[in-house]
Amino acid sequence: QSSSNWVAARKAFAESLDLIRQLRASLGDDPQVLRDLSISLDNLGSIEESSGNLLSAQCAFSESLDLARQLRSTLGDNPKTLGDISRLLNKLGRIEEVSGNLSAARSAITESLYLRRQLRVSLGDSPQALRDLTSSLNGLGNIEEASGDLAAARKVFTESINLTRQLRASIGDSPQVLRDLSLSLNN
Repeated sequence: QSSSNWVAARKAFAESLDLIRQLRASLGDDPQVLRDLSISLDNLGSIEESSGNLLSAQCAFSESLDLARQLRSTLGDNPKTLGDISRLLNKLGRIEEVSGNLSAARSAITESLYLRRQLRVSLGDSPQALRDLTSSLNGLGNIEEASGDLAAARKVFTESINLTRQLRASIGDSPQVLRDLSLSLNN
């Protein structure tokens, strides 16, 4: 993507964020407003990460995570909220890993993995639950490998491979499943 596209995207997401903050100021901590604000921060964080602005991305993802946790305390452990928290933890873990803070990365990904296992129990072996779980497993495996714990990395990568093979057996050879299996095998 060109630099002007990133600038335009960042500007649009920042404007959206400002509008939702104004809405929150007038409506208070309405769950839908909090979720919209969390989504806007997540979008801004993704743009910042893609632009290489890791500190800005980390700040946006952290604020989004705080809002998602606030929603969890209000709405309980519903799948959407737990999924949002888990996804944000994965994003923060990835930024911590790239920044060289493997301990913080492991902590974030481990919490995400816990939530994804919890979602699998409540939702069953749905394709999305399995894909989300393998994503967290691969993230943890990368961190373990970067930390030099190859036995731990092998263990989580093997679990990821087994889950992806299970997914392949249940839904077939879709491009997404084949890509996921290839990634897990490469790891």
